Amino acid sequence: MNPSHPNPFVRQWPDLPWPPPTSESDDTRAILKKVWELADIHAIARVQLAQENSNLISAITDDCIRDLQTLELTACDVAERILQLDDRHYDKSMWCMRSQRPGVKIRREQLWLPCDAYQIRIKERVPSTGWEGMFEYYFKLCLSPAKTILASDFSSSLKFFIFLNRNTDMESKLTCVMCGSDRLLREESERLVDIDGEQVKVPFRIHSCEACGIEAALNEDLRFNARAMRCARKKHYGVLTGEEIRRIRKLLGLSQEQAAKLFGGGPVAFSKYENEEITQNESMDRLIWLVGRYPDLVASLAKRLNIALPGKAEISITRFRAKFDMKYFAQVLEISEDTHRALQGFCETSTASNDKIYSQGKDSRPAKWSVA
Repeated sequence: MNPSHPNPFVRQWPDLPWPPPTSESDDTRAILKKVWELADIHAIARVQLAQENSNLISAITDDCIRDLQTLELTACDVAERILQLDDRHYDKSMWCMRSQRPGVKIRREQLWLPCDAYQIRIKERVPSTGWEGMFEYYFKLCLSPAKTILASDFSSSLKFFIFLNRNTDMESKLTCVMCGSDRLLREESERLVDIDGEQVKVPFRIHSCEACGIEAALNEDLRFNARAMRCARKKHYGVLTGEEIRRIRKLLGLSQEQAAKLFGGGPVAFSKYENEEITQNESMDRLIWLVGRYPDLVASLAKRLNIALPGKAEISITRFRAKFDMKYFAQVLEISEDTHRALQGFCETSTASNDKIYSQGKDSRPAKWSVA
């Protein structure tokens, strides 16, 4: 180790080439051999998948954070793609510069990171459409001195630059992926995202370190940003949001498990829908909307699937009385019938009235309707 060196990576790994690049050109940034062992990178990715709430993968540049949000990717999503890499996908190695918090003075030598770049094509399904296609990802991977993976250069052409955390025994307390400090500040804002040519405001979250000035999207930030982007797309395309699905489910008096049994999609489907973890397909979206609009369909659906509902509603309206002119008779009759239909499936209903004898002048009393 070289404790006096200005760059934290060269301090820990003195064999890295130095001095740093003199410009942003590829020639001056090039490193002539692979820096990191892919086996170490895979090991960190596996732990990230096993411990979903750990902060072993983070994004550290503004472009990368925004692009990961646009693609609705979390740290675990990135880990799944990293595990598909092998030595055939290696492209080159280079120095890359991280972002820093405004107002924090950092020596330029401290901003350079040694990265390995990988390029891979993966067949994936697009959640919002259900289509399958080949996605090309370009990874730049770096193992930080604080033992993490950082993601930095993730463009809209599906590139991302990752920083890996090698400390797989990290405590749940948030610490800086670069210097290990616990002086992290959470920053929330909004950014404009283009969705089919329309500029939409989307919530956005990152953490910054007061000690070393780095700005990074940690695991919880990536999850928050992906959910916010997914919710914005749902609203734009007219798909039910997680909050709307939760409201419909509670209106029907169903738990998440009961709703999943009734509508399908898997045992934790509604938990994922409501938390914006996935987007329901078009058929499911229409079914949930339809039952929310016509709740009496729940009883018919449950009966067909032989599923017991949480309990039959007990509604008793002993008498509904209305006084009206004869010209409004049709409208009052329609309201009564709508009430009767709405209660079907939730309770036993019956109707009775004296409107006929009243209309014939055989009864001077006002018309009465009873729904029980």
